[in-house]
Amino acid sequence: MDDLTHLEKRISDLEHHITHQDAVIQDLSDMTAQQWEVIDALTKKHDRLSAHLATIEESVDASTPQD
Repeated sequence: MDDLTHLEKRISDLEHHITHQDAVIQDLSDMTAQQWEVIDALTKKHDRLSAHLATIEESVDASTPQD
């Protein structure tokens, strides 16, 4: 294999490797975006539940006779 053919093979291999890495990076980026959507939804739900629990606790405290 002459030097030019060897270099062409190496370049082709590198291009293939870069293409694969680009696909992996895009997949990871998509997964990260989906995870942030889930985290955002869970954070909002947690905030709503915390507020609801605080309201219930206040209601229970208000209805409990004081000594």
